[in-house]
Amino acid sequence: MSGSTHLESLGKKGEEQLGLVAGHAYSLLKLINIDGETLVKLRNPWGKTTWKGEWSFDSKRWTKELRDRYNYNRNPEDGSFYMNWRDFRTYFGEIVICKLNPTFMHDSIRAKSNRHKSGYFSMHVKTAGKYIVSVYQANKRKMSMQFSNY
Repeated sequence: MSGSTHLESLGKKGEEQLGLVAGHAYSLLKLINIDGETLVKLRNPWGKTTWKGEWSFDSKRWTKELRDRYNYNRNPEDGSFYMNWRDFRTYFGEIVICKLNPTFMHDSIRAKSNRHKSGYFSMHVKTAGKYIVSVYQANKRKMSMQFSNY
């Protein structure tokens, strides 16, 4: 499972204040419950820039007993952190659940397009079945970002 931030309007300032990278995907590792509060364990695959809010690694809410119980020790290369469910819902715009099946077949095409002319693909399916088609586009837009108070 993965979650993706939707902090584009915060830009670099949001990253510095929150420790979350705008428009970036994080691995969703687990959910835990501490005293009735649901926490989400996430991991930045880049291994750096982690959450700075409530339940972050430096939060005073982590007692030695809790750190031991959940094996939560500092590793600057790991990129994993906890945050409460409320903050997760505030700063993450989507959750993607991948269905893995060893019988699935896959293929991919990488294409480069002219930014001033649309590109098109066509596909002919010869065999009936269930198909998943995904299109990904790198977001390299040069838009100015505005920081707002939240």
